[in-house]
Amino acid sequence: MSKLDLKMPVKYPFSHEMVIRKTDISKDLHVSFATIMDIVFEGHLRFFKFLGYDIHDVHGLGLIFADASVIYRGELLADDTVKIEVGADNFFEKGCDLFFHLTKNMGKELVSDVKIRMLFYDYSQKKVVQIPEGFREKITGMGGVGTISYKDEKPVRHTDSPLWNSAHQFVIDIYKATSTYPSLERDHLVMRMRKAATSLPLSIVEAGRKKEKTDILRAFAKTRGYLEELRYYLILSSDLGLYDAEEILKSLESLVETIKKTLKPILDME
Repeated sequence: MSKLDLKMPVKYPFSHEMVIRKTDISKDLHVSFATIMDIVFEGHLRFFKFLGYDIHDVHGLGLIFADASVIYRGELLADDTVKIEVGADNFFEKGCDLFFHLTKNMGKELVSDVKIRMLFYDYSQKKVVQIPEGFREKITGMGGVGTISYKDEKPVRHTDSPLWNSAHQFVIDIYKATSTYPSLERDHLVMRMRKAATSLPLSIVEAGRKKEKTDILRAFAKTRGYLEELRYYLILSSDLGLYDAEEILKSLESLVETIKKTLKPILDME
C-alpha cells in the first residue's frame, strides 16, 4: 500500500473520456508518469472550458500549479478508454485544490488519483493574487466549496509535522491541567486557557497552507501570540496556587524552540 494517501471526493461535477494511443505507452508496457500528467492537464483544460473559462483568462488572471500528489491505482494500456473526473475544493485565500479521478472499464477499474494545488496568478504584477470571487461562487453553485463529501471521512491528522504534534500534545496537557481547577474558574481562566491552546494547532495548519513568506510569518506570529497568552495564564495559575505550572511551562518553552527551528529555513528564504 502506498504511504501517500489522498482524501478524494466521492462525486465530481465534470468528466471526460479519451482513448489511450500507442504513442502514450512507455516501453510497450503502460502509460508513464508523464502521460498521466498529460491526461490530467487535458482534464484540467476541459474542466475550465466546461466552467466557461480559458485557463489563461479566469476573470483576467492566469493559473499556476504549486504542487501535485499522484497515486497510481492500476495500469492504463493502449486502446483503453480512460475516464477523467474533475472537481475543485479546499479553497483558501489564493487558490484551491483540483482533484482528478482516473478510471477505466466504465469506471470499474481504478487507474490514478491526483490532487493539484492551483494558484491564481496576475502576470501583469508577476505575483500570486487572491482568488476571484466569481470563480469561487461558480464552484459553490455546482455544489463545490465545503460541500464535497469525501471517501475517507477520518479526521486529518498532521502526523508528518513535529510542530503540529507537539502543539497537539500541549493542548492535551492544558486540558488535563485545567481539569483540576476549581469550578469557579471554569467560565473564566479555564475557558481562556483552553481557547488559546486549541488555537495553536489551527494556526500551525494555517501557516502550513501559506505559500508566501510574509503570509507564513504572519500566521506563525499568531501561534507565538497564543503561546505568550498561555505563558501568562500558567504563571498566574501558579501564583494563585491553582496549579504547579513548572513542568508545563517547560513544555511551552520546548514548543517555542520547535517553532524557531521551523521558522529558520523560512527566514533564510530570499
